[in-house]
Amino acid sequence: SSSPSTKGGGAQAPSLGSHRKRPGRARRPAAMAEALTSVPDRIDNGVTPPPLHPLGHNDLYKGAKIQHEVLRQHLLKEGKVTEDDACRLCKDAMATFRSEPNIVKLEGNLNIVGDIHGQYYDLMKVFEIGGKIEEVPYLFLGDYVDRGTFSCEVVLYLLALKVTYPKKIFCIRGNHECRALTRTFNFKNECLHKYSMRVYDAFMDVFDTLPLCALLDSKFLCCHGGIGPSFHTLDDINRIDRFSEPPEAGPMCDLLWADPTPDEDDDSQAKPFTPNTTRGCSYMFNSKAALRFLKDNQLLSIVRAHEAQKEGFKMHKKDPENDFPAVITLFSAPNYCDVYKNKAAILKYQNTLINIRQFKQTAHPYCLPNFMNVFTWSLPFVGEKMSQFLSDALLMADLDADYDDESSAAKVREDEKDKRRKEIKAKVKAMAKFVKTYEQSRIENEEMIHLGGLADRKPPATHNNMSQDTRAKLMHLVQTDEETDEAFMAARQLDMQNEKRPASKK
Repeated sequence: SSSPSTKGGGAQAPSLGSHRKRPGRARRPAAMAEALTSVPDRIDNGVTPPPLHPLGHNDLYKGAKIQHEVLRQHLLKEGKVTEDDACRLCKDAMATFRSEPNIVKLEGNLNIVGDIHGQYYDLMKVFEIGGKIEEVPYLFLGDYVDRGTFSCEVVLYLLALKVTYPKKIFCIRGNHECRALTRTFNFKNECLHKYSMRVYDAFMDVFDTLPLCALLDSKFLCCHGGIGPSFHTLDDINRIDRFSEPPEAGPMCDLLWADPTPDEDDDSQAKPFTPNTTRGCSYMFNSKAALRFLKDNQLLSIVRAHEAQKEGFKMHKKDPENDFPAVITLFSAPNYCDVYKNKAAILKYQNTLINIRQFKQTAHPYCLPNFMNVFTWSLPFVGEKMSQFLSDALLMADLDADYDDESSAAKVREDEKDKRRKEIKAKVKAMAKFVKTYEQSRIENEEMIHLGGLADRKPPATHNNMSQDTRAKLMHLVQTDEETDEAFMAARQLDMQNEKRPASKK
């Protein structure tokens, strides 16, 4: 924020010489006076503040047509829209989504995009490398929200495009498009921080209407998670009642939560499906399960998202008959949570050929974890210093007490001296507890900065199964700037507990 200015050019510090000298206080050095007058010079005028007011209705709409380019630029500046317009976008998009089947059938050239997770500035990069939406359609595989700090912007822009180009952009549901996860991670907090509960509820209503899958050229089944033992054919998917909060089990849950087993475990994994302990729900499926599903439904491959990948994509489980991967995973959120240091990728399907385009993170404005304001975040630091100061003052009082007692030993009884020392000692111990408490809060706040989006889950992460030494090593790897496999795996290990589906509220 800027310092107050005057017509003369800027706020000036009052002249030190105009004040009457206080007895016993030294005159402030000239260097300090110079420092005070130079405070306005430290303001960073290169940072453009966000728009003060929401985008006006007449700026967003020209008649009934949405000005999506105006909206895109406004959101890039961290601007907002009015709540009425946000809810109108949700209502209009919801009508289109509701008219689409569980499996949207697509043909021809297409860009397929994986998880976005609130990384709006990286979403802009997706459209930059993928091409204009007027020229090529897009399919998004879900997980538009949570973890990143610009989920509202991601959803609003995609909804505006859906309303404007209903046959050019297609969005299916991810596991994060639900109430259970958005209130556990940071999307609900973001909505309340930027808008209100009314807008959050409107977003949730939209998510309840999103299709579950897409079928590209009758060859590729595109979903967010994967397959499970609860369905065997595409007709089984079309029979799902999707207009609700996703359940904890069943075909809808599997489509949103399932994962393929690591390829190296396929030989040792005899069962096609095994419980997905990492996610706390659904299943993991091996090559046998994937190839059987593809054969039964005359498909070539399953294209899915749901898992962070170091290179932004992964080809799994090659079919021995055609040497084509039975499963393709896409992840389109580079440097996920601002700590993974991964690349992102999209899949360009052109003239029946597949081309993977990778990209790196785009710079974005910084937000403190959980949208905490800087004053709240700094309280532990201030509290720790003040507690240390008071603790030191009490220790000094203890020394003074010893000195006074020695000088008047003849007048004060020994038991009174002991009582006085114990009282001061108790005060010092109590203050030491305050110091320790604030110190721990400061350490946690500093760790949140290093963990980035890994720290946004409520309740806070616990690492009961991880030693302090192991955690310290992982934290060191996460804080390095090197894009190594070790740093990626360290972030993934620290983030492991966030992969589980939260327990349902009773």
